[in-house]
Parts: sequence; structure tokens; C-alpha cells
Amino acid sequence: MAAIKALPPNREATLVVGTDHGMMDVGPLVNLGRIWAENDIRAEQATDGASAYVYIDKGESIDRVEKALKKYPDLFDVYRKGHYPSYAHLGTGPRAGDLLLVSKPPYWMAGPELFPWWAKWVGVNWFWPHGITFNLPIKATHGYPPALQQMHGIFYAWGAGVKPGEVGRLDQIDIHPTVLKLLGLQPGRPVDGHPIAAVSAP
Repeated sequence: MAAIKALPPNREATLVVGTDHGMMDVGPLVNLGRIWAENDIRAEQATDGASAYVYIDKGESIDRVEKALKKYPDLFDVYRKGHYPSYAHLGTGPRAGDLLLVSKPPYWMAGPELFPWWAKWVGVNWFWPHGITFNLPIKATHGYPPALQQMHGIFYAWGAGVKPGEVGRLDQIDIHPTVLKLLGLQPGRPVDGHPIAAVSAP
């Protein structure tokens, strides 16, 4: 900011700072290994943070797996492909899982790669509880529903072309056209967002 202020009169600049999401303190880790084992689920998972994609093995019943996973409503919500929550903006392409799990805060999830190789030999899948609490380098995560205030990111703009004041809330898709307007350029096409009126001067 000091460098921007020091620019000569014929030079203008704008500082824009933002995050793509917020973070939330984590609590117990959902023990998906035990849930898989006690329900004999034959499926792969791609898991990180608050959510997990579940890819059903060939010959396994998606109906059976969905029913089994719905027995843990205190740990996570279960969504079928084609019926993902609207806030996720996820389609039905091949990378999307047959099922989507979204943790109930403060629970969170991680894939089997988080555990050391010896974990299965000490009974992680059977003797450890459904929610595991132990010290990990991960202190916070994201991926929970956007209704949670902790999931909201930050946005800060200062300098040439920026209106003074406060923006209560904005959509991430509006940042691109807003920054392009501050630069005096047209946004790419097609674009879903619009310049944020409370940020950029006419």
C-alpha cells in the first residue's frame, strides 16, 4: 500500500486481496475405514476436508452402499450423483463420484493415505471409533456448506477505481469481471458474473 501511494500522479494501481473460501477448526476425523469394513462396502474414495467422492466398484450395488452410509447422519450427509447439493456446482461427469459425502461440522474426512502403513494392523478399521480425535498437523479445513459463516472467504480492494465503503457479500464469479472493469478491460466471454457495483466506480 505504501508503494502504491508513492507512485507518481500519472501512475495508478489497485490492490485486490481475496480467498476462495474460509476455513473451520476441525474436530474428530470420520473413520471411513471402519464404516467401509463394518458394512462390507466395495468402493473407492477420494477424500479431503469436509467431503468425499465415493466410486462404487463394478458389481457393487449403489443402492446398498447409499443405504449403508445413510446410517451415519450424525457424521455426514449422503448425496447421489445427479442430486448433489446445488451450492456445490458439480455436474455428473465421469470424475464425479457415484455418491458424495459431506461432513457434519466439526467432523472432517481424509483418505487412507493419511494413515501410516501400520494403521490397519492396529485395528483402525475395527477398534477405533467412528470419530477419531488425535493430534494431526491439520488444524482447519473447508468444504462444508456455504451457509456456515466460517466458509465465507475475504475480499479487499483498495486504490484506483475502488469505491469507499463495505461489501456485505459477493459471489466469486463476480470477481473476474470486477477486476477487468478496474483495469478498463472487457471480461472474457462467456462469463457468468457481473462487476460488483459496490466495489468499482462507474
